[in-house]
Amino acid sequence: MNQGRDPSIFLTSEKAPPSATSPTEVGHSSWIGRSRSGDQTRIDRGNSGRRGWLFALGICLSLAAVVAATGWLGTARKWLADRPDYQIPWNQIQLEPAPPAYIRAGTTTVLAGVKKRLGGPDSISTLAQDWAELARALSLGSPWVEEVHKIAVSGYPNKLVINLSYRHPIAMLNAGGNAGSKIILDKNGVVLPSDDIDLKEAGSLIRIDGLSGALEPRPGLALTTAGSQDETKLQAAIGLANFVRAQTEAQSPNSAKPLLQAVNLRYGDHHLFAQTRDGLWVLWGDAPEQEPAGQLRAQQKWSFLKDWLANHAPVADRPGSYLVFTPTGATLQAAKSPGTGRKADASDSGG
Repeated sequence: MNQGRDPSIFLTSEKAPPSATSPTEVGHSSWIGRSRSGDQTRIDRGNSGRRGWLFALGICLSLAAVVAATGWLGTARKWLADRPDYQIPWNQIQLEPAPPAYIRAGTTTVLAGVKKRLGGPDSISTLAQDWAELARALSLGSPWVEEVHKIAVSGYPNKLVINLSYRHPIAMLNAGGNAGSKIILDKNGVVLPSDDIDLKEAGSLIRIDGLSGALEPRPGLALTTAGSQDETKLQAAIGLANFVRAQTEAQSPNSAKPLLQAVNLRYGDHHLFAQTRDGLWVLWGDAPEQEPAGQLRAQQKWSFLKDWLANHAPVADRPGSYLVFTPTGATLQAAKSPGTGRKADASDSGG
């Protein structure tokens, strides 16, 4: 009989556990007693797999919800970006500072090439526009934009403010037989579109003569010349033009005319000739900041020139003379054409 057996002996009996399909009561008890922890482990594994499947399902549903939400947000953002409240017409874009008076049609002229570079949209969306792309379009699409400092949406969403600096016309190159006989340049030799410029508002530009090589003027790009010698001479002339403009603005901000009105390159970059507004030719020599050691600097020459002009009557009626600089001042001397021994006339010095 089994009633008197020790339960511990019962649970460790040698009897093999019955099959799960037809367990005996004793066998079932013995099997449970010996395999309870293992059976519980199997149950745990089954529950864990079910929970993992549910977790994975939750992740998939969450991802699907995120994708759906992202798509919805993208659609909503596009809908908002196309709304009139977020669209800024080109004529409502605010440039700071406002374009200078010498740029005809002001903002319209400055932004014309920018609009074209962006594909000609009727307006700009404050939500959809790539601001870095707009900055590049301003720099590359408008010859008048020297640098873009800041682009900001102010009074969100429909006020676009662009802070930038403009190119200033400094010189007018007399190109002779080249395409476009008058080429207007800024301080870096960048070509400015002459049709856009109000010359009366631009003030007096320094005329540059004596460059005879082929030229390739393209608005917004530095002027290219046929050879390196012409390039060197042109840079020297622009350097002198910048110096004259700076001196004029510093000493006489309201003056309409600079002290020097023309630069001639006929004798090379080391022998620049400049002409005063009274018609007197001056052998200036090297361009400012290009003087050899021991030679007069540009500021000294400028002082000598002003002193001489202040103490002498105009000499435009003496074409056989020009002004030269000495270590102590400026002096007038007769001109001779190089290699001929004859006196030079005005055309030899700059005509």
